Amino acid sequence: MKKTVYSFLDRIGCGYAWRGIFERTSLPVLAYHRVAPWDPGSVLAPAMVVQPEDFARQMEYLARNYLALDGEGFAKALAQKKIPPRSALVTFDDAYEDNYRYAFPILKKFSVPAVVFVPTAFIETGKSFFWDEVDALISGCQIPKVRFDFNGQTWTFDLSSPSAKLEVILKICPLVKTFNENDGELFLNRLSSFVGVARISKAGGLLSWEQMRAMRAQGVAFGGHTHRHLNLARLSPAEIQQELRISTRILDEQLAQKTVLFAYPFGAETDIPAAAPAWLSAAGYQAAFSLSSGLMRPGDRPFLLRRIGIGGGDTEDIFRLKLSGILSFLAKLKNS
Repeated sequence: MKKTVYSFLDRIGCGYAWRGIFERTSLPVLAYHRVAPWDPGSVLAPAMVVQPEDFARQMEYLARNYLALDGEGFAKALAQKKIPPRSALVTFDDAYEDNYRYAFPILKKFSVPAVVFVPTAFIETGKSFFWDEVDALISGCQIPKVRFDFNGQTWTFDLSSPSAKLEVILKICPLVKTFNENDGELFLNRLSSFVGVARISKAGGLLSWEQMRAMRAQGVAFGGHTHRHLNLARLSPAEIQQELRISTRILDEQLAQKTVLFAYPFGAETDIPAAAPAWLSAAGYQAAFSLSSGLMRPGDRPFLLRRIGIGGGDTEDIFRLKLSGILSFLAKLKNS
């Protein structure tokens, strides 16, 4: 029903009119994670992964109707507090290898620049993101119901269908992001034993430095995403500043650049310490992005910029309405 409503709004030109009247000086910053064919063994993929043919249609529409900014052009517009008319910025979090394999050729085809935010501890090390491991463990489980306990808490998971498994993954991941690294490893090991699925390495699943250099030579910029992709709200000030120093140094050295753009790991308001903007500024950054939904406007706080998340389930109608900003407005209205 919801998709039918969105299709109707798009077909009557609601999004286009909304942007032309109310959002002429705003900028949609699109937040992607992955672009790849869906893995049939993953119940999380349809929510998180945009398929290449869908991404191509999105970039074609963007190139035809918007001025796609590169990292340097965005930083300049931000510093001048003057956003070019009908401009947009494309970003990717986490530096998955499919950004090079599938997204990069499409970006080049339509001359759309992008910014990729890199968690440096995961590059060429074989480390996996916990949500990918949770997805592999839950998706691969053949037991219809699992009773699981950890640190004095007990859960009963219904794993009888793909939709039930997805619901479990979406409950587990917000919990795991609150753990420190050691507890996170213990949790994943225990979950593996309960669901009867071995933990697997996602080695090779992220960009290499060589791939990043090739992308950077053709219009793709790279920004900071901390070193270990930890929840900053759970770290001490000293730990956060160390994360910023290490990741910035590695990016600057590996890519021969000065890193000035940043995206917060996880990106919710509750994941961002109040002092984070000051620490980022001291580390040499000029802007930082959250995953709070909405358009960027002149005068927005440069270290708390909003983005619009694009997922695998977004139809062409939904994509166009998201670009216009009307869906963020309606969601804010609903929650007010």
